[in-house]
Amino acid sequence: MLVLATSENFLVNGTYNDFNSYWFGDIGETIFAAMIFNIFWPFIEFSLFWAIRTVYRMLDQCKLIPNDAVNRTQVKTLQGYEDLYSGPEFLMHYKYSSIMNTVFMCFLFGPVMPLVFPVGLLALITLYSVERLMIFYSYQRPPMVDNAIIRNSLLLFRLCPLLYYIVGMWAFSSN
Repeated sequence: MLVLATSENFLVNGTYNDFNSYWFGDIGETIFAAMIFNIFWPFIEFSLFWAIRTVYRMLDQCKLIPNDAVNRTQVKTLQGYEDLYSGPEFLMHYKYSSIMNTVFMCFLFGPVMPLVFPVGLLALITLYSVERLMIFYSYQRPPMVDNAIIRNSLLLFRLCPLLYYIVGMWAFSSN
């Protein structure tokens, strides 16, 4: 027989065993701050990678040294030149993990914190906009992939309403 109230069970060993005002002040606040951070992360990532690439290119052309009239590359091979002046590689698995993180956090904590839905939507719109611009103007040509990652992601996304339902039942049935 499964007993949820035993001390051996990992589900109830935390500081808060139910959603209460202390949970919202401690855990809920942290979750909401992480969701807000997801809105700004694509801009931060783009800015940092752009700055690093620009500094490396300026170092290659010796433009950081004043009064230098030479404006040519210091790279000796064609592959080195291509590596330095082409954009970063498009890493699709990081983008999918960011999307899945945002969606699952919205559906997991949405029943008790409805404000995560507009914040999650804004995070997804921001990620879409920045990545679309990056694909056009910054990334190398994206690799050719099949639709297996899309099918697997859609299969996992089918769990979101079930997760929403379970957490909602737990939250709304507690005293």
